[in-house]
Amino acid sequence: MDELEELFERYLKSNIFKNREILLPDYVPDKLPHRDEQIKRLATILAPALSKSKPNNVFIYGFTGT
Repeated sequence: MDELEELFERYLKSNIFKNREILLPDYVPDKLPHRDEQIKRLATILAPALSKSKPNNVFIYGFTGT
């Protein structure tokens, strides 16, 4: 087996990723690190909807994954 074949053989036997699903665009992590303030703000704005009141409008924007 030559050097190039060995390289590919090693690559095919190893895993680069622990979880490839996190690379999918629709993946949602269990926790959103460093977003506590934003999550609390959204919860405060949307909380009236839980008691059937009309909540304020919310406009959320930004690049995916930011």
